[in-house]
Amino acid sequence: MKTLTPYLNFDGQCREAMTFYQKNLGGQLEITPFMDDKGQPSPDPGARVLHSQILVGGKAILQASDTRPGDAPKAGNNVQIAIDCEALEEIDRLFAAFSQERRFGLRSRRCSGVLGSGC
Repeated sequence: MKTLTPYLNFDGQCREAMTFYQKNLGGQLEITPFMDDKGQPSPDPGARVLHSQILVGGKAILQASDTRPGDAPKAGNNVQIAIDCEALEEIDRLFAAFSQERRFGLRSRRCSGVLGSGC
């Protein structure tokens, strides 16, 4: 396994939370806001966040986003984990294991070399 990256979902507090994490963890914070009504990244500093990540040494250590308005995250769907695997055999093994054990509401998906619930 190359990396395991948590992905957090927020209801409008993503920018504040990721700024807090970056301040305490260090690294480089990248934020991409949702698009405005013209299809461009919103210039509003309070705009909801489409995607954000904290990079350390060029690698993401934490990723997050806001949900769309009215689609608030709930306990159980507010955290996802992306697992970047070394080989297809590892993806197949983990996919089979996670697909079999659904006690925690896990949804596994295979996406271009990454095993995760939200890819």
